[in-house]
Amino acid sequence: HSFIPQRDLTREENAIEVSVAHQRLQYYDDGFQMASVMVSTGKPSTPTPIGEFKIDNKFKRPYSRRASLYMPYWMAYKAPAYGFHELPEWSNGAKEGADHLGKRVSGGCIRLPVGAAQAMWEWADVGVPVSITNN
Repeated sequence: HSFIPQRDLTREENAIEVSVAHQRLQYYDDGFQMASVMVSTGKPSTPTPIGEFKIDNKFKRPYSRRASLYMPYWMAYKAPAYGFHELPEWSNGAKEGADHLGKRVSGGCIRLPVGAAQAMWEWADVGVPVSITNN
């Protein structure tokens, strides 16, 4: 049997949704779910902002002077400080471990797995709606 995805008519045409409680991100293209991935959101002391946002800008591999890390596949949703990005990496190429996914360990950004971040970065246009909830 082949899988035929069903369109969710309650979704915006294109949308990104994040559940902080479940540490999960899902995104939709024309109402069809494109992915559902485990993420890492902000620590309780540096929480991820909750609310409705839009993708403000995108950069392939910007450097954060504040964190002294590269943020591959950056997509800001609350510019300039908050965005989605792949697990961060140091200038020597070492990357944060995937074992941090599913845990609240970031400075407020939403960290995605290797591969998933690039796929979403290539899909997401500036202006795509972002919904971040505590649910």
